[in-house]
Amino acid sequence: MKSLLCIVLLLFFASCGTTKLVTYNSNVDIYVNNQFKGKGEATIPRTGPPQTSHIIAKNSGVQVGATDIRRKVKLGTVVIGLYTYGIGFFFFWRYPETVIIPIDIPQERRSFEPAQSFWDLPPGEYKKNK
Repeated sequence: MKSLLCIVLLLFFASCGTTKLVTYNSNVDIYVNNQFKGKGEATIPRTGPPQTSHIIAKNSGVQVGATDIRRKVKLGTVVIGLYTYGIGFFFFWRYPETVIIPIDIPQERRSFEPAQSFWDLPPGEYKKNK
């Protein structure tokens, strides 16, 4: 009975947690394996079977960034694997806690002409322009 309680507690604590996906622009849509997950920031389950996920960041429908993440074996995976008779070795791999998605949004080129300062005008011209 005590062994069963330990297994249940280990499974409970091992399955907790999410991986936070972050971009530096709050207007960017985040897709994980072609499924929309959030805008600017998203979360996905951290623990599960071995898996690689493809993350895409889109701005106005145009892809501005992408990265791949994969679940890896952690110390918790080994401990749970030993206490669950090997089951944990297949189902308790973990993603990193936080993933920053690198994005590259091209800046719009604007022709910017600054307003003329009254300091640049010849003496007396400022009063004439008023």
